[in-house]
Amino acid sequence: MENIMDKLAQRWNAQEIIKANTAAEAEEKAQLQNQLKECQEYLAKIQAQTSNLEELLTERIENLSETAVRHMNEASSENMARLESWKLDMEALQTDLGVLKELQASLEGMQGLPAQLEDFVHKENVRVYRNVQAVVTDETSKQTESLQESIYKLKGRLSVVLGISVAALLAAAGGLIFQLLTYLQIL
Repeated sequence: MENIMDKLAQRWNAQEIIKANTAAEAEEKAQLQNQLKECQEYLAKIQAQTSNLEELLTERIENLSETAVRHMNEASSENMARLESWKLDMEALQTDLGVLKELQASLEGMQGLPAQLEDFVHKENVRVYRNVQAVVTDETSKQTESLQESIYKLKGRLSVVLGISVAALLAAAGGLIFQLLTYLQIL
């Protein structure tokens, strides 16, 4: 009997264990279902938030795109204005470069000019010197002839003046001698 009792006790225990296990499994299943329900609620909330985030992100992307397009258009128009200004500057520089090239060509053409100019100035100086020399020689001969005529006329006058001067000197010397003799009471 003991055996039966043991078997009954074991059976009782086994049934209780099975019941307890079944109850535990049912409770665990209920907990899991509650957790699953909570997870599904969280998942629904997350999906709602994700949907809201997607809408917000879509709006933000559209706003950013519009802003980027506006900024790009503004920058593009500013850059176009700068490019136009640079184009005008480049045209002005090309014009200046053309003028500089013309000046450089003119200067290169003038490089031989100093030697030519020096030769020309030398020839002109020689010509002027010869002309001046001819004029001076011509004038000198004219003045020499004029002076010779004047000297010839003056020689005649000088001989008269010399004769008068000699006569006056002799008269003065005679007067002096007469006075000396009178003073010395020789006469």
